[in-house]
Amino acid sequence: MQNIAGASELLLNVCIVFVGSLTLQLFLPMVKPRGLIKTLFVQTVLNVEMILCMSFPYTQAEGFSFDLRAVPMILAPFYGGRNTSATMLIIYAVYRVILGGPQTAKGVFIGMSLMVFSSLISRRFLNAHRGKKVMLASFPMVLLLCGLDILLWRALYDRQGTVATIATFDSINLIVLSVTILGMEYVAENFRLSQEINRTEKLHVVGELAASIAHEIRNPLTVTRGFLQLAMQSNEISSDEKRYLMTAVGELDRAHEIINDYLSLARPSADDPTSVDVDRQLQHVVEMLQPYGHLHNVTISLFISEGLLVPGDPKKLTQLFVNIVKNAVEAMPKGGNLTIRNQRCKAFAAISIRDTGIGMTNEELKRLGNPFYSTKANGTGLGLMASYQICRSMGGRIEVSSNPGKGTEFTVYLPLTDDRPRPIKPEGLESPVV
Repeated sequence: MQNIAGASELLLNVCIVFVGSLTLQLFLPMVKPRGLIKTLFVQTVLNVEMILCMSFPYTQAEGFSFDLRAVPMILAPFYGGRNTSATMLIIYAVYRVILGGPQTAKGVFIGMSLMVFSSLISRRFLNAHRGKKVMLASFPMVLLLCGLDILLWRALYDRQGTVATIATFDSINLIVLSVTILGMEYVAENFRLSQEINRTEKLHVVGELAASIAHEIRNPLTVTRGFLQLAMQSNEISSDEKRYLMTAVGELDRAHEIINDYLSLARPSADDPTSVDVDRQLQHVVEMLQPYGHLHNVTISLFISEGLLVPGDPKKLTQLFVNIVKNAVEAMPKGGNLTIRNQRCKAFAAISIRDTGIGMTNEELKRLGNPFYSTKANGTGLGLMASYQICRSMGGRIEVSSNPGKGTEFTVYLPLTDDRPRPIKPEGLESPVV
């Protein structure tokens, strides 16, 4: 009967962990990133998991409780951040004291050590792939189990079945932790994939629209602009009429730029990319947009690390940077500072474009790169959408961080190529250009 009861309690522990992780898998992608609601949601689910596991151990001996509390304790810093870890640590210590027993002090110390160590490697966990995440999460679990095994062996060495009990305890913890992380990562990856599919479908629709109407629209625009320019050269029009014509020409040019943005979405990427100097492209972009920055009272500073080569089309790479830098300048209506810097980040060139403008909310950040979404009153969102597509076609990604009223930082990651050796400065040594 005791074995049956132990098996049922063990099954209950496994169900508690799996139900909690399933709850996180299903609802976590829908919660605002980096928000208070997300933090509270993760804290609540994982703390309930931990408390339930501690409340229903599947066996006890000499003050030791065998349960799966370590699984949610390890997941807390990885999926909820250090604030979640600190909150869980307090709740764990209080509840462990309430439960009491001769091993209370040791249990609190072991739990604190586990969560502190897990918090220290949480940054590496976030940037790792699925298999490496399992390995990183297993590392603190293995250290915990080794420490517990020593204590358990000293306390239970004279009991029959001690080795089997310890081996079962270790195996179940590692298996449940691995399966939980794999499941959560699988669901998160599917969610990201569905978002990417939706985004790709939107881009495909926009691309087809561009290919079908751009040519028909460009021809009448070109003819209209030509006649307006001829009219502007006439000596019989007044200064006000000339100003009106200049405004009309400016609007036609803006319409032409919008069509070009559409066409950049419809054109296929280059089949044979060349090696592009990131620092030279950035210098070229700054030279082009420096006057535009002066008009908006924006100081543009460029810091480069030479020797960073990426495979791609120079014109498209220039378009990528111009769209982002131009948006950054326009995000500072009262003027400010725009800082551009590039550096090597493992196998990628990381280009940071940081402004001191109005910033964006989390909701605005989530919609960046979508067709026809823009935070500007007269914007179309096509320029930034084109930048995202160019970056993806080059095998890179764009990360954005922003605080309302404090500014925004775009970081473009592009894969490096080493087909041409060049002197590379050590990381962190940068030279100001502008």
